Amino acid sequence: MMMVVMVAMADAVGTWKIYPSYSTITNVEPTGNKVFVLADGNLYSYNVNTTEIKEYNITTEPKLNGRNITHIAWVKQTSKLIIVYDDYLIDILSNKDVVTSVVGLHNASSQKDRTVNSIVVSGQYVFIATGLGVLKIDTKEEYIVKTYKVDEEVPDMPATSGVTTKDGPDGTVYHDQTNKCWWGGNADGKLTKYVESEAGMTATSSGVAPDAPFTSACWRLYKHDGKLFVTAGAYAIGLPSAEMEKPGLVQYYDGSSWTKLEDPGRMTGYDYIAANCMVFDTKDKNHFWVGAGSGLYEYRNYKPVKAFNSTNSALPKMYNSVESLSNVTTLLYDANNNLWTTNGWSDVFLTRFDGNGESVSFPHSQHTFVNRHAVDIQGTFISPTNGYMFFVNSFYKVPVLYYYNYKTDGLSSIMSFVNEDGGDIAPNYLYDLAEDSEGNLWVASTSGPFYWSRSDMASGTATFVQHKVNRNDGSGLADYLLSGVPTRCMYIDKADRKWFGTAEDGIYLISGDNNTQLQHFTKENSCLPSNTIYDVFVDEETGIVWIATNAGLCSYQSDVTETYGEMNDDNVYAYPNPVEPDYTGDITIMGLTDGAQVTITTPSGYVVNRGTCVGGSYTWNGRDREGLRVASGVYNVLVATAGGESGCVTKIAVIR
Repeated sequence: MMMVVMVAMADAVGTWKIYPSYSTITNVEPTGNKVFVLADGNLYSYNVNTTEIKEYNITTEPKLNGRNITHIAWVKQTSKLIIVYDDYLIDILSNKDVVTSVVGLHNASSQKDRTVNSIVVSGQYVFIATGLGVLKIDTKEEYIVKTYKVDEEVPDMPATSGVTTKDGPDGTVYHDQTNKCWWGGNADGKLTKYVESEAGMTATSSGVAPDAPFTSACWRLYKHDGKLFVTAGAYAIGLPSAEMEKPGLVQYYDGSSWTKLEDPGRMTGYDYIAANCMVFDTKDKNHFWVGAGSGLYEYRNYKPVKAFNSTNSALPKMYNSVESLSNVTTLLYDANNNLWTTNGWSDVFLTRFDGNGESVSFPHSQHTFVNRHAVDIQGTFISPTNGYMFFVNSFYKVPVLYYYNYKTDGLSSIMSFVNEDGGDIAPNYLYDLAEDSEGNLWVASTSGPFYWSRSDMASGTATFVQHKVNRNDGSGLADYLLSGVPTRCMYIDKADRKWFGTAEDGIYLISGDNNTQLQHFTKENSCLPSNTIYDVFVDEETGIVWIATNAGLCSYQSDVTETYGEMNDDNVYAYPNPVEPDYTGDITIMGLTDGAQVTITTPSGYVVNRGTCVGGSYTWNGRDREGLRVASGVYNVLVATAGGESGCVTKIAVIR
């Protein structure tokens, strides 16, 4: 029953959430009973009287219209907050929580610099200084009054205005005239109230902030013990140098609050950098490992207990490093509970640790290459179909997939990529790997996704193939699946659908037969924080799709969940239920088996909807077969297995 409770609490299918960080405060705007805070490009408010904390973003109510805020300013005369984003969009947030977008600067066609340098408030007007000139906005009527060119005199614009600031104990503090205090961030980045006396400035509280990630940096995602774990490191080829310097930090989310995993410090003798990956002991849920750019770290009961690098284990030293750093890029357990590490930026790909912590490396000199120090191994897994360990070298000079028999130490590789017409293709980088339900191996690459069929594996044909998709428009023509789309990561769900995350084009959802694009989510048409996707993970217990981007973490409520072994009245149910009058989203029937037949009828038996379950759930848009919203009433949901052998009934109450 626990699974049912967890899923029943999920959001409606299609719901997006983002998880912004607020670790560094860059501006505070006191307004009387409320204090607005800009931190890490994100906005929240603190109510001085009620202590309520409220977040504002593209998924909250009210919804903001942009991401990554650069400036905020409070207009006292009209009780409105000016919000400016890095893409030059401007929002006006009223004290009644109504958001109005001012798009003049955002839509400007000029190629000159539109960067906002400062905001000056004068009565009901704000003057926004940009590289194009100065915008004068009437916040009462909420429109741009005039745009003044660079060097043009701006009448009635004061020299300065805004909140008085000064240096505080932990950075800049902002004066609150109404409450006769100062506000600023403390050493932990939390909003703190300070009072000033002859003795200096003193904090009157330990600080407040939304419960949020400690950093927006996210690289790899894992689910363990009911928690989402997020590694912040990204020591990988093909990333800007700033991305490769992400911190050695792991955080986890239990559905309501965020916790930072204890930092192991200098347990290897060097600073903890770039937490790349994790693996969890299959026999002890409180025992797990973190692979980082600075080595391998062992945790028990969420505490670091041991650390390994090239000085105390068989882990290789990172090529050309002045320190004894070992870059562990992926981790996994084999069937005998031995821990395997794949090692990036080294000519020794593989190291194994037994249950006693003893380690041995497997050099395989016949598979070393020129510039082998740039090997960055990702996507490692052991196939449940054939027992091979698969991993890739994501380096443009040697894009190759390895398949490894860890029982015999036999290592082979594939470097051939073709389309279904036999044409050669040369991807620059290979990234993530996944296996579908038929045992076919898929790889994400800069040239799009490829697959190595199970039949080709069995016959010894070592070639990856690009799938051809017929247009079915009578032309007889076809296209190749996401050809030329740089795919970075993927997840294959229980319905065999492929979730492809890309380097610059968001996320594609492809049908189980690989022939239909079901969704294409981008920053422009969804709540994705960015179109650069580092990892995608589907929690098939809840249907939540977790997405790591270079601008932070988000989630999407999908319609596929874990398939139940048997359908019965205890685990088949619908949500939301009842369906309230103002609800217009999809209604999801949960607890089904893949391929189950679903029929929805009125109490009199009239069929309003019929279809087939994909994965473990079925969605209904609340409309009849004519496309009209159904009337109030209690609707029967009749479900049967794909072969019609057995079934059950649940009900949905609709209120109009």
